[in-house]
Amino acid sequence: MEKYQNEGLNIIAEKYPDIDFSDVDGKIVVPVGAICEKLGINIIFANLEVGNHGYYEPRTKTIFVNDNESATRNLFTVAHELGHYILHY
Repeated sequence: MEKYQNEGLNIIAEKYPDIDFSDVDGKIVVPVGAICEKLGINIIFANLEVGNHGYYEPRTKTIFVNDNESATRNLFTVAHELGHYILHY
């Protein structure tokens, strides 16, 4: 049974059933920063090499994002790296 309107949140909630994501459900733009916060994932903006948009560091549970990219690109990068966390950790 699906708990949330957002299909992606239902997938995340399946893996993390003790976390309530209801305050981020139904948003047009999924607030990936709020989801990271709920999962205890840090986001750090850093001066990364050209072409390196970002990466996830599992030891520190941190997503590093290239501070030289646009806000739109950074939103995509955080969502992308959050996907790696959800799928692989």
